[in-house]
Amino acid sequence: MEENNISQTETVQTIELTPTVKEDITVSAKWGRFFAILLYVLAVVMLGVIIFLAVGKTEEYDAVSTVLSTVTAVLCFIGAVIYVVFGYLLWKTTQNTLKGLEKNNQDLLAAGMHGLKRFMQLAGIITVVMLFVYFITIVASVLIGLAM
Repeated sequence: MEENNISQTETVQTIELTPTVKEDITVSAKWGRFFAILLYVLAVVMLGVIIFLAVGKTEEYDAVSTVLSTVTAVLCFIGAVIYVVFGYLLWKTTQNTLKGLEKNNQDLLAAGMHGLKRFMQLAGIITVVMLFVYFITIVASVLIGLAM
């Protein structure tokens, strides 16, 4: 039997952006770039906290203080990594979006919008995880408080 190769023709539809829409996207991308830089700055601050905690360990602490400072350092490191990833995604998104609008290049604009989708998906996942952690923390705190 012969296989029938059916070629499907995609129709390419163009979307024309009005000057107002282009301006709104441009302003949003510039704010995105600001937030990306802010995320990088926050990551550096968190790394500074880790260094401060490491230097502070030269003095003698009790076991509880040592555990708390270690936990804080680990949480700061995780936060710094998350901020760097978010900052990178947001930076690439804004760069592609701005270049796409500047050069009137639909592929770059599409890459920018894809990056925005990925950024929002990751932000949503992190938000749901953090809400779960908050909920567990509140429930555990109430149960511990009732037990005392």
